[in-house]
Amino acid sequence: MIRTTTNHRVVAACAATAFMVLAATAAPAAQGDCGQPITDGEDPTTTDCLLVLKAAVGSEECPLCVCDVDSNTRIVASDALRCLKNAVGGDVEINCPECPQTTTTTVTTTTRPSTTTTSSSSTSSSSTTLPEACLDDGDCEHLGAQPGDFLCNPNTDLCERPCETDDDCSGFLECNTQTNLCEPPA
Repeated sequence: MIRTTTNHRVVAACAATAFMVLAATAAPAAQGDCGQPITDGEDPTTTDCLLVLKAAVGSEECPLCVCDVDSNTRIVASDALRCLKNAVGGDVEINCPECPQTTTTTVTTTTRPSTTTTSSSSTSSSSTTLPEACLDDGDCEHLGAQPGDFLCNPNTDLCERPCETDDDCSGFLECNTQTNLCEPPA
């Protein structure tokens, strides 16, 4: 069986190139506001939106509370588009989910020196480097908290979250609601 992955990569490369052409110089400021993984200020910049796109296609990591600008618990290409419309002055609102609260606890033992443990009060976000190559769904199980959180897409040979609508797919890919995987249009 021959699998074609060119369409997915070409679409992602074209979209990334389009964002880079539009990208402005990032303001020197702290990061972390909704839609602003790189800059801080009143509104995101096109540079912020490029990183949102990279997170959507799996080439960068970004917390949901920064890059999920429509609060649907997924970072997809439509988040990057919404961010870009907002960045260029369009009448588009962005709204990210709340960032989890982080607490730091110091524990001292008699056998070891002091250690620091950081825990989060929310489990809605995980840190994984994607894309990850796969041969079957079993290769993707370690990426999610539950079996089925990530599936092996035979169209791209990459682990990805199941899709529900075309908005969950990057570029010009469509969601196959039978398999819940993104694929090129028929």
